[in-house]
Amino acid sequence: MEGVRSGVFELGRWTPRRGSEAPVCRAFWARGDDQAAAAVVNGALDCTGAVLLPRVPAVGPTLAALGSTVQWRSARRVTPPGYLVKLPPPKLEKARAKSEYSIRRASRKGAEIEVKTRSHESELMPAFERLCDLYRGRWRGREDEGNRHSDIVVATSRYEVVLLGLARSGRVRIVEVFENDSLVASVLGFTAGRGALFHTTATKTAGALRGPGHIAMLAWVDEAMKMGCTAMYLGRGAGEPEGPKGRLGATELPLYDVVAARTRGRHLSLEVSAIVGHAIRGARARAGAFARGLGRSR
Repeated sequence: MEGVRSGVFELGRWTPRRGSEAPVCRAFWARGDDQAAAAVVNGALDCTGAVLLPRVPAVGPTLAALGSTVQWRSARRVTPPGYLVKLPPPKLEKARAKSEYSIRRASRKGAEIEVKTRSHESELMPAFERLCDLYRGRWRGREDEGNRHSDIVVATSRYEVVLLGLARSGRVRIVEVFENDSLVASVLGFTAGRGALFHTTATKTAGALRGPGHIAMLAWVDEAMKMGCTAMYLGRGAGEPEGPKGRLGATELPLYDVVAARTRGRHLSLEVSAIVGHAIRGARARAGAFARGLGRSR
C-alpha cells in the first residue's frame, strides 16, 4: 500500500517480505507525536497483523507508540548506530573554518569552486539525475555495497515521485559542489517539521578540492538551519572523530529493528524471518568484502 494519509505520514510504503504476508514499513512521519506514530503502526497491523519496523530510533514517538498499543513486540539493536546532531552543531565554526580553508587552497591551485542549493521542482530533477550518476561512479565495482548505503540508483522512479511531492511543500534540497564546472559532491536532504535528514551523498575526490563531501554536508546544515530545523539525522556509521559527522559534533543514536504483531504466533513467525534475513545479508556482505579483498591482492 502506498499513498498519503492526511496528517499521519507523507509517504508510506509497505513492502511484503518474501514468503510472508507481513510487511516492512518505511514511512516519513508528518508529526512527531505519539498519536501520529500509533496511527501508522496500527494501520499496518490492521492490514497484516504483523509488521517489521527497521531502524527505529531509541528516542522518539515510535517506540512509545508500540509500548502503549502493541502487546507482542521485540527489538534488536542495529549496528552500526545512527548519528544525530543538534542545529546549530556544537563544532560548527571549526567545521566552517576547515571548509573555507579547503576552498581557498583549491582556489590557489587555480580551481573555481561553486556551491549551489537546488530547491525548485525544475532544478531538483536534473540535480537528482546528476546525483545518481555521481553515486554510480563512486560505487562502480561495489554496487551491492553502494545499494546498501542508499537505494537511489535501484529505486529511481520512486524517488522521483517523492521528490516532486515534497518539493511542492519546500521540504527537499539537493546541495551540489562544483570544481571548474565539474560536479564533485552532491547531497540529498529532506526536512519534516523542525527535523532534517541527511539522506544520500556522493563525491568524486580527484581534483584540487579536499573534502568536497564535507563542504556539501556543511552547506546542507546551513540550509536546514535557515529552514528552522533544530536537529539533523546524519545516517548510520562513519562517526569517527575526523569524519564529517565527528567534525560537526554529532552524537550516537541507537537504532532498533522492531517486530510488532497482534498475536504471539504472528510475532514469532516474523521475528524468525527477520533474524534469518539479517544473517543472510550479513553473510553476503562478508563474502563480497572477502572477494574484493582477494581481487585486490592478486
